[in-house]
Amino acid sequence: MVEANTTFYGRPSEATAARWREQTPPEFRFCLKVPRTISHDRQLVDCEEEIALWIDVLRVLSERAGPTFLQLPPDFGPDKFPLLLRFMENWPADLSLSVEPRNAGWFDRAVEEELMQRMRDFKVGRILYDGRPLKAVESNDTYILEGQAKKPRVPTRASATAHHIHVRYMAHTDLAANERWLSQWREKVVEWLDERRDIYFCMHSLYDAHMPALCQMFHSMVSEVRPLPPLPDPEDAVPGGQMSLF
Repeated sequence: MVEANTTFYGRPSEATAARWREQTPPEFRFCLKVPRTISHDRQLVDCEEEIALWIDVLRVLSERAGPTFLQLPPDFGPDKFPLLLRFMENWPADLSLSVEPRNAGWFDRAVEEELMQRMRDFKVGRILYDGRPLKAVESNDTYILEGQAKKPRVPTRASATAHHIHVRYMAHTDLAANERWLSQWREKVVEWLDERRDIYFCMHSLYDAHMPALCQMFHSMVSEVRPLPPLPDPEDAVPGGQMSLF
């Protein structure tokens, strides 16, 4: 599985989506971010054509399409709830969708309860965003400070609203330090596995080179409690070279 942030900046062609499908094994899943023209530029207003074109891309991916995720902009608050409700209501039932609220207003207790219930009604997953590890980094490094500033400061949640679970984990730059937060997620992941839910645990780091070790760390932690299939060897080359996004 791969979470593709690049689609936020541009919708891939159907030909590109077909190539992705052909070049990946049957168990592979793409979790694609909804283009910003829909989420940020138009904020779900008068973008029916763009939404239809986006759905066409997901249809071409077919079974390779994991949950697509709608990241709401920081200024998209509860006052725009009707727009979000209409989007979720009209979303095709056979395509998995996750939504990431970033405005602080969504975390008001009454608003959040209503949001969660409506997500359950529409079988839409909530992005379970965990920015605590990255925010906990103490550094004067400009790159790290900029990375921290770009991420939202919102409470971490771990409640399921759909059969699929979509976690976005922002890693601490010290690999070993992540065990503190990953041990908490391990308990939830084991619980969800026992419930036979589809889990998409997406890990992010400011340092791409850390990712193989970070994924292996969490995989090993979960496997200690509940055996998992082995991860692919990160040293294995991709046949034919790395795929092109577009």
